[in-house]
Amino acid sequence: YNQEFGDDAEGTAMGEWIESGEVSVADGDSFVMLSRIIPDFKFRRITQNAAITLTIKKTDFPLIAPTSKVIKTISSSTKQLHVRVRAREVVLRMDGTGIGYGWTMGDFRIDIRTSGKR
Repeated sequence: YNQEFGDDAEGTAMGEWIESGEVSVADGDSFVMLSRIIPDFKFRRITQNAAITLTIKKTDFPLIAPTSKVIKTISSSTKQLHVRVRAREVVLRMDGTGIGYGWTMGDFRIDIRTSGKR
């Protein structure tokens, strides 16, 4: 038996994901505004139908669980994503649900700026 070989679980999607911690500006004293994301992914094997789901979660107050704000699909042809999220803290989550391909994530470029204190 060849363990951990390939990009799926013997023909079934693995349901892999990666999630960032909370991203804030000035320790959460100010709001942040996300306007554009340039993803950096490389897909292995099948790239025609390969896709990753990006979920942006947000929260405005400490100790409150983040809620999903934006859900976008990233494919091999995605150059940039235009989003509009304003919050004190944001969390980025990437989910892969396909079979027959793998992916590698590089450095994301995010247009993020301070957007006031209230």
